[in-house]
Amino acid sequence: MKTANLLKRLRRVRPRTRSELAAYVQTYLGFKIPSKSICPDHDSPLDYLTWSFLADHLKNKQGGHNAKTEPADRTAVNNNQDCVVWANRGGGKTQLGAIASLLESVFLPGCKVRILGGSEEQSQRMYEYLRVALENGFSDFVAGRIKVQGCRFVGGADVQVLTQSDKSVRGHHVQRLRCDEVELFDRDVWQAAQFVTQSTQGIPARLEALSTMHRPFGLMNELITAAGGNGPRLFKWCLWEVIEKCRDRVCSRCPLWEDCRGRAQQAEGYYNIDDAIAQHSRSSSQAWQSEMLCREPHRENLVFSEFEPSRHVREISYNSNLPLYRSIDFGFSNPLACLLIQVDT
Repeated sequence: MKTANLLKRLRRVRPRTRSELAAYVQTYLGFKIPSKSICPDHDSPLDYLTWSFLADHLKNKQGGHNAKTEPADRTAVNNNQDCVVWANRGGGKTQLGAIASLLESVFLPGCKVRILGGSEEQSQRMYEYLRVALENGFSDFVAGRIKVQGCRFVGGADVQVLTQSDKSVRGHHVQRLRCDEVELFDRDVWQAAQFVTQSTQGIPARLEALSTMHRPFGLMNELITAAGGNGPRLFKWCLWEVIEKCRDRVCSRCPLWEDCRGRAQQAEGYYNIDDAIAQHSRSSSQAWQSEMLCREPHRENLVFSEFEPSRHVREISYNSNLPLYRSIDFGFSNPLACLLIQVDT
């Protein structure tokens, strides 16, 4: 009984460090967040959640050591900085977004959170993770009924689900907007979403975009290209950051060996290895690379799959008063050729 009462009291104590946050989520939400970055230049899922929820405590913007935040080289933050989360299919980004939304609503009085998915189903999926958590131990924090499209918290915070429409997005002014599967967003809706966030009650405004990237020239590609520097903070992880630890398999016989190269032996995630093997066997190489390993999107069925704007686009001069002809040879198995001809008579 004493232990139960202690846990109940500690549920109301806000985590303030990376390790406290990981322990809190595991204890009260039953989710052990992978905390190791396996691939070079990748982050761990815990890096994202630490950054998202503990931003106002991470004072060292240069990424050095801080006694209160622990090593923060992957979580240093500008409080008003947006972020982009690029992760694999099944990489936990939707669940982590729900956890961040729950923690903000519980521990940041007055925080307004909006969830906007690439489809209504995607919006509801993130909210469903949050709703289940509320009904399994966090109901005391809720003010009133938990509704289909949102709920309110005793501290004045609230969470609402938006639909993928211009009308649904406009008119909201909140501190936090989480956009899930932005690769599927209508571009007009995405543009409207840029004006939703607003800092109030001492809570900095932030827009978070979470998605896989499977379109060569889609919205997610543009966001990732713009990230870094003065742009959004980019968090990236792939299958190897979330896969379960490989213990008793023979590497030379494993279908994943060519991509894994022993990485799964360092992992500490939850993604079932047998599921990964099955998905690898029934997907194309290019789809596997982009969807699960977070490499450049597959370009299957593109006329010019090698096209790169930085390499193949440049300005040319021509006489607008003369006829201009274009000839295209699609090539199929050979390179595409597109010839622009102007006859100077």
